[in-house]
Amino acid sequence: MRTRISVWIAVLCLILVLAGCGQKPPAESSGAASVSEQATKVVGAVPYGFVTVPEDWKEADNMADEVDVDQIRFSSADENSIISMGVWPAYEGSVDAFIHNWVEVLGAENVTNSIGALNRVQAPQIQASYPNGQAIVIWVFRDKEDVLHQVSVEGYKDTIGEAVQFLESSYTLKQEF
Repeated sequence: MRTRISVWIAVLCLILVLAGCGQKPPAESSGAASVSEQATKVVGAVPYGFVTVPEDWKEADNMADEVDVDQIRFSSADENSIISMGVWPAYEGSVDAFIHNWVEVLGAENVTNSIGALNRVQAPQIQASYPNGQAIVIWVFRDKEDVLHQVSVEGYKDTIGEAVQFLESSYTLKQEF
């Protein structure tokens, strides 16, 4: 009798173990292609720089009337993320002073500073958020000609990650394609 119970327990355990080893159901897809799977294009211009973005991105309003900035801007198709690339050839202050002034102009909250990488360029990076749920990530650096560059991503906190990935992995000052 004990042997029979032991055999049934062993068979039951074996069945449970085998059932647990079955194939996992496929993960649900959000329908969006990953960054590496998307069709892309290179946008930008000299002296601002170039970045690879999804094919459906478009040139955005440059806000020239609102802010005295020499920049170009590109937005996602839904306009939820914007990449800006600006230059200040005559700016004589330090990068730190520029960052401090820029953060004050933005009126942002939860500002953090670190060193980030734009492809092969190490640069101070500022991350900040706004009460309306939007966020901004800004990199500031000087090129070999001592021109100050500001590269940024703006958008909602839950959507700008992809644009940050595009900038960090593909930004360059020279047209390399």
